[in-house]
Amino acid sequence: MNSFKALFPAILLSCSLQGQLAIQLEKAANQDSSYYDVFKLKNGNIWLGGEFGIIKQLNGNKLEKIEIPNNGSNILKIAQVNNQVFIAADQGTLYRYDLNTKTAVRKVFRGFENLCFYDILPDANGKLLVCGGSSGIGKGKIRIPRGFIARIDSNLTEEPEILWESKFHFVWSLCRDEAGEIAAAVFNGRNTKVSILDDKGILHPKFNVKGLVHSLNFVQNKLMYCGTPSFRYKNDGTYGVVGDSKSHTVIKNSGFLSGLVGYNELLVGYSQQGKVYNLISENPEILLETNSGAVYEAVADQDGILFVGHGKSCFRMVLK
Repeated sequence: MNSFKALFPAILLSCSLQGQLAIQLEKAANQDSSYYDVFKLKNGNIWLGGEFGIIKQLNGNKLEKIEIPNNGSNILKIAQVNNQVFIAADQGTLYRYDLNTKTAVRKVFRGFENLCFYDILPDANGKLLVCGGSSGIGKGKIRIPRGFIARIDSNLTEEPEILWESKFHFVWSLCRDEAGEIAAAVFNGRNTKVSILDDKGILHPKFNVKGLVHSLNFVQNKLMYCGTPSFRYKNDGTYGVVGDSKSHTVIKNSGFLSGLVGYNELLVGYSQQGKVYNLISENPEILLETNSGAVYEAVADQDGILFVGHGKSCFRMVLK
């Protein structure tokens, strides 16, 4: 997308909830470029990161570019420790952005050049837990997974401490629950083990999920998972509560569910097919259906829920 359109108000679909509106903040482009993450900082600012190292900040209804020493790696996740924002990418790349000085440094870790940091989570000591595996798997390419969980010092001066690794597994997601336990979604090519990472860096299997768990989310006081029930990820989605096998739900013809977010009384899921669901009832209800392709991530704020996805699409769902 060569030029940025500051604001495109648009109703993407007649919605099932009265007073609901979708405001398009950046129009999806045809080329295969995407926002993969949207993150709300502690000061309330919202950052977006995506393909080829793009990183922006939402200012009102405008997106402003943030300058980093970009090496073209795809930004996958954003996290914050105090006044430092950490930006995880593929090609073994991490960025650290200082909010006070508005400067950033880049670190490419030796031995991780062909791996991606698919998720990042600060631990109780201010260090960074990262997980992932071979770059390209996130786009459905065939690779040996080479999955790992590692701990990295927030100064980015030390080599990563490998806590767990497996040649034939990929770790898609990390999440901290209400008790402070850290869960990891470990995929073996067919099914997922949601495991607990203890203080010594040992993984303890907790719950088996059929299919691929793409994301773990602590929402509405529950540790929940979502993803797809089979390798045909473009077909169906799935979600449920970790530890409750009866909650496992398959949504036909949704595409895989990328993530979950809570908003007021809603439990919202979003999918590879660009569909946004209310999952609070036994029969998932479509809230919005976009024409911009996959929705990869979302975050709630005082104005509604901000969604990002394929083709640098960015839109806000407002409930009145």
